[in-house]
Amino acid sequence: GTENECRDDEELLIARCRQEGPPGPASATLVAVGAQGGRSIAAGGHATSGGSRSLLGEQVAWLCALRALNLPFDRFHLGAEGIEAAPPSSPMATHNLAAVARGLWPPRRWHLVVLVRRVEDVAGELAAVVADPTGEALATFDGSVSATWPQAAIEGSVLLLTNV
Repeated sequence: GTENECRDDEELLIARCRQEGPPGPASATLVAVGAQGGRSIAAGGHATSGGSRSLLGEQVAWLCALRALNLPFDRFHLGAEGIEAAPPSSPMATHNLAAVARGLWPPRRWHLVVLVRRVEDVAGELAAVVADPTGEALATFDGSVSATWPQAAIEGSVLLLTNV
């Protein structure tokens, strides 16, 4: 069943990587495969049809988080398309940075999965740019969080934020 499909997908990915060479600017090959549709995802974080979104699918931590959360490796979850491509069954279709930015009323608690893109020390506090398939947002880390989970404030880490 599902375990065999995952193994087959992994074997397919390994075979494709061997065929195409290493990902990244040196080869300009696919970094994340499995996105459905006609566009491929090229090195540099852009869909080859002209998109400018930096792809989450290029980040190994993001791919691991999708797998751990049993979310599909589709164009939305890999960051190749926006909220309009979100499967209705995905919790990220309603709990995402775009929804938070809209400031829906009444205020509610959010459950978010975000990738830490950039971290800076600003006046003794850690400020970060975090991203999900719907966009990016500015965030700060409480000092106690940084002390308890120092790996949370590292670029490239993925955070599951509940009740924020």
